[in-house]
Amino acid sequence: MSPRACSRQPAVHEGQIAVRCGNDTFVARAGDYVSQPKGVPHTFFVLGDQPTRILQTHDGEDFLNFIKQAGIAVTGPVRQPEDQPDVDWLYQIADATGQPVTGPPMSAEEAAQILAADSA
Repeated sequence: MSPRACSRQPAVHEGQIAVRCGNDTFVARAGDYVSQPKGVPHTFFVLGDQPTRILQTHDGEDFLNFIKQAGIAVTGPVRQPEDQPDVDWLYQIADATGQPVTGPPMSAEEAAQILAADSA
């Protein structure tokens, strides 16, 4: 997920994610709650081979409008990479619904560095 500047409050239910929120980086695991304040760019990356489930709450309808326009129903336990929507199309919808993308998505390398620092 690319950095965005909206207020989101994800709770991790399964798996783990590397998180960058402003200048802070950390690993969030099942049972963790993450505060990502409005106006602070943030992004995350799923760690490991297992699916991760998070529940997110938002401070307005902008993200709901994004989901309504870009969401694709999942019909099985795991979506395959070839089933994923075009990223440029998602960025256009994000911009149109008030979810501006403010930078590139977190790379696997950055996520690995965050995990290594968290494990040290």
